[in-house]
Amino acid sequence: MVVIGIGDRALEFRQLALFVAVAEERSFTRAAHREHIVQSGVSASIGALERELGVTLFYRSKHHVDLTEAGKALLVEARRTLSALATARAAAVATGGWLSGSLTIGLIQTLPPELEIPALLRQFHRAHPAVSISIQELSDPLYDVVRRGAVDVAIGPGHAPPGFTAIPIGQYPLAFVCSDEHPLANRRSVSFAALRDDTFINTPASWLTTRLVDRAFADAGIERRSTFEVNRLPLLLDLVQEGLGVAILPEIAAQFSSTVRFVSFRPALAMWDAAISFLGTTPATPAARAFVQLILSKVATREATVRRVTRRRTGAASTRQDRPALH
Repeated sequence: MVVIGIGDRALEFRQLALFVAVAEERSFTRAAHREHIVQSGVSASIGALERELGVTLFYRSKHHVDLTEAGKALLVEARRTLSALATARAAAVATGGWLSGSLTIGLIQTLPPELEIPALLRQFHRAHPAVSISIQELSDPLYDVVRRGAVDVAIGPGHAPPGFTAIPIGQYPLAFVCSDEHPLANRRSVSFAALRDDTFINTPASWLTTRLVDRAFADAGIERRSTFEVNRLPLLLDLVQEGLGVAILPEIAAQFSSTVRFVSFRPALAMWDAAISFLGTTPATPAARAFVQLILSKVATREATVRRVTRRRTGAASTRQDRPALH
């Protein structure tokens, strides 16, 4: 039996795992199903945990289970403790050259398509078949999710706050997004000032895109009018196509729609940075470290390919310019 000490009390890791399951599922029934245990066992374990700590961890009603303040405080430490145990186990196994444990990856909607995440996951799984992988689409602010320990690594916007590492994996320009009937739809580029009279569909205030757009409007001294705020990019683009407003998004969002128009800015606005991020200076588990290295290897290979193609095109152009005309 593995135990930890809190003050003068000893708690089993299994108790903490069941507590976290109830807290995350907000249901004793769903927690029991998730942990493959009968519901009465979960209830008994949580009751024993509350008696041992001398606090109430959950508000219980017929239809809801919510954390008390004591429960919220314990949840942070319980996740950290269970993560440390998983890291220790994985590190011990990894000394034999075999990765195991779990890997939880957080992804935002606007993933750089050139990363080819499904192919990367296939490669990772083939190399480390004993690692259990969970993929979560992030809707909450990315760094809050990482800080809570809900994911091991996250792929999304850069600009990490203190205490995090964000390794850049790409930069993408912001573009003006409009329906095909908009007066600017057929322009090759637009100026920011040309949008003064448009009505916008916004992304949530917590998104990096929104912060970049807010800054651009503030710097230009233009007040932005908005009709909607949407946190699902496919829906946002559908609203744009219906003529309910325009938007400013990273150009990689074009992968979600073939009907709306993405028009470049001249001069260009700020770049939207993509990064792979994690808490601290190094990923917490061997599996997370292996996945980050795989991502960085993919990015390095892509950048090397781009450089080679660029050099070839530059060389070909120079050759054509230097070649004498035939008569």
